[in-house]
Amino acid sequence: MFAVDKSLSEMISYPKGEQVRQFMQETLQGCRRYTISFWESGYAYDLGYTQTGDRLGFKHRFWCEYNP
Repeated sequence: MFAVDKSLSEMISYPKGEQVRQFMQETLQGCRRYTISFWESGYAYDLGYTQTGDRLGFKHRFWCEYNP
């Protein structure tokens, strides 16, 4: 599964997430979350563009319990 979430308001939900969200809003343009999920694990990438056009962001790895 591959998903793109355009909402920055729900982008980061971990401790200190508000500080990271504020940094991304003030510093980066075009912020997006890309999520790749597998049965028991996944990755989330919170990315945005700097003023020079470079990508900057955070990579998150998560685990979950597969229950068919």
